[in-house]
Amino acid sequence: MGSWTWRRIGLAAVAFTAMACGGGSCGSGCGVEPIPGGYPLDERIANSAQMRLTDEGIAFLEANADGLVNLFVSDGLVFPVPTINQRSGCLGRACVVNTTVCPDGNCWIAASVQSMDLQPQAPNRLRMVLRLVLESRHPSQDRRGAIPVRGRPDCDVDVDTRRGGRPYVTIVANLDFVEETVTPRTGYTRLVVSDVALAENLENDDIDMDCGWLTWLIDLFKGRIIGSLTSGVQDSIQSALDEQLCTRYGTAGCPVDSHTRGGSTAPDAICYFDSQPDRCVPMLLGTDGQGDLGEASLGGVSPGTHAPGQFLLAAGGEGEAVNDGLSLFFYGGFRSTDLSFMNSPAHNACVPIVDPPPLPAIPRVDTFRGNTMPGGGTAHIGFGIAEGYLDQVGYGLFDSGMLCLGMGTRTSQQLQTGLFSLVAQSLPDLVFPEDVAPLSLSLRPQKPLDFEVGDTAAGEPLLTALLPEMEVDFYVWSQERYVRFMTYRADWRIALDLVVEDGKVVPRVKELSVENGVVTNSELLTDPPERIAAGLQTVIMGAASMLTGGLSGFDLPEIMGLRLTVPEGGILGFEEGGERFLALYANLEVPSMAVTEEPETRLRLGEVRIDPNALRIETWGEGRWPSVELWLDGESPSGAPLEYSVRVDGSSWSEWRADTRWVLEHPLLRLQGRHIVEARARIAGSQVAIDHSPARAEVLIDVLPPRVSLRREGLSVRLDARDIVSRRSDLRFRYRVGETGAWSEWRPLPDGGDLGVTVLDDTPLDVEVRDEAGNVGSAQLAIVRGVADPARTGGCGSCTLAPGERGGAARASRAAPA
Repeated sequence: MGSWTWRRIGLAAVAFTAMACGGGSCGSGCGVEPIPGGYPLDERIANSAQMRLTDEGIAFLEANADGLVNLFVSDGLVFPVPTINQRSGCLGRACVVNTTVCPDGNCWIAASVQSMDLQPQAPNRLRMVLRLVLESRHPSQDRRGAIPVRGRPDCDVDVDTRRGGRPYVTIVANLDFVEETVTPRTGYTRLVVSDVALAENLENDDIDMDCGWLTWLIDLFKGRIIGSLTSGVQDSIQSALDEQLCTRYGTAGCPVDSHTRGGSTAPDAICYFDSQPDRCVPMLLGTDGQGDLGEASLGGVSPGTHAPGQFLLAAGGEGEAVNDGLSLFFYGGFRSTDLSFMNSPAHNACVPIVDPPPLPAIPRVDTFRGNTMPGGGTAHIGFGIAEGYLDQVGYGLFDSGMLCLGMGTRTSQQLQTGLFSLVAQSLPDLVFPEDVAPLSLSLRPQKPLDFEVGDTAAGEPLLTALLPEMEVDFYVWSQERYVRFMTYRADWRIALDLVVEDGKVVPRVKELSVENGVVTNSELLTDPPERIAAGLQTVIMGAASMLTGGLSGFDLPEIMGLRLTVPEGGILGFEEGGERFLALYANLEVPSMAVTEEPETRLRLGEVRIDPNALRIETWGEGRWPSVELWLDGESPSGAPLEYSVRVDGSSWSEWRADTRWVLEHPLLRLQGRHIVEARARIAGSQVAIDHSPARAEVLIDVLPPRVSLRREGLSVRLDARDIVSRRSDLRFRYRVGETGAWSEWRPLPDGGDLGVTVLDDTPLDVEVRDEAGNVGSAQLAIVRGVADPARTGGCGSCTLAPGERGGAARASRAAPA
């Protein structure tokens, strides 16, 4: 109990390192494990990430020292008093000998923090000055507990520093961030705790002793007790901190060139250097790991994605105590491997072989040696990742196969033939036995992913991902199997911002463009490839939007129980020293027990505007793109003002706006189908008070009329009608017999297709079929000398849009069909 307490309070002094220490691999639960031999030393990239604990961050830790202890230790800060045997001195002929402090080993000192000072000292030291109020008390009881001393005389010792002239004792320790020189930690940062001492010790008045009839010896004996307690406290603190900073055997064993004493395989066994058996292997101030990163991170979005690889992000070299703060600089690495994790690069079979880029030289920059954010503003912690490192990650992701993604109806229910019916109108002819069938997309990158960090002060996107010559194979489900019907190659550009919501850093698509598109392998389609390519740009943008919308972001790590909050403008991009950095600045915050209120959102659909010319392949994009009017409102328990965010078909959420009327024009609304619009409210400016049950509504985009055909069976006529979007049960038809006959009322399609109408050989029959959006397809069965005229039988060629009908509709989610 005592060592656990002391290792926590000691590490509180350098709590910001736990952001890296606690942000590593997600462990065996997601298939990522530590690298048994460590990341290859010669493939590390120095200064890949840079971290700063500012002067305000240090001031926060100092001001909240006592509260931090309460967070870390639920039953109080306590440590054991060790059993100590000693010989005491004499007074004249009277001698006190063979004294034992705490003979039964169940003695405790409880402490509370009065104050803490953290003093950065050049070149790489934090000096901790910790003032503690001490009292003898058992950890599981509120009552005080005297410490027994057995000998001549027997005494009970009660400790309470509040009785003396100074109500505390003072502990000092040096925390040095030095560069390790021993394999396998060569070059990494080692945290060394040294010179732990009680600078201001117990006072005589802090000790209350009951020695029975020999209490007159109290002054002589107090000095001995104080000395014993001092020695025990110092040894306990030093030992606990030293052990906390050592690498443990864990589940992966010790690193290469190290061992446990006695060959122990216990998870908490400490690893020691082979070359220096008295020194433990320091823990990484950061993380490394290996595993099937595709399955771990994208298995829920693209099942079957595999991308074995190894990664590293850990502090390297000496830290820098400068400008009243402390800076650390991180080695980074990311490489593809085979499934044995022994060979790299792996060259996954789904991508072409491309040579890896050279390792970049990244400078240490002054921004992460200072106390302000680029452009102004302050925060407790700053963390930046270099663009050069991100490009190495981009190559590793490419070569490992991480970007060889598959998308189907599991990604979005919109991935079916209706989605592509406007850009490839012959696609329904490939589907059997149904007109509406699921689609599957397979992404095959041809060149490595390239990242660009933007200068956010100049209005540039925070992060842009470039995917040159990305190939997408399209498959349709037909005759009980998936059939490839085309390949699309284009240059993708995805501009992202990062926002903080619900304690997560979440990507938000700011711009998505597809250029230089070419369609190949489309021989099964009758549509011209160049026309398909023109329309596919919108489809790909929509599909990519769905994919990025499935990325849930990552949690902001807690640091020793402290929550991180990101101030306004705290996520940014900047350039310094010829290198661009993606930076996140955050403040430390003691979590509160208050329940965050959650607002309720209401969504009402207004007008849906559709210009059919913009959605016809012959005139694609020439008119106005579809849009839908949204009316938003909501309420919060406290009546606080709200703002709103919306998305379509599970894509990325929009920016927050206070507007209650939106006119939504989204790339996905350019695709024929049933689209789900979601809206959510939050208390204005809050990062956590967000409605987690968004309001939903359905928007129908449909400009193609049903496909209608008629055939004669004796004197009866059979109707076959299908629509890309509307279900058969939602279609309505009417007919008339003869060119001047009256039209029947609209009615559901007949079961089995028999119209139930007798038509003579010399009498024409006209039939119209209407879908939910009001599009009308028609067919005519005309008789020429008793034989059906094939030139006037239904099919796509005879489909028309009835005058005055509109190609679009909207209705509330879960409403009954019209």
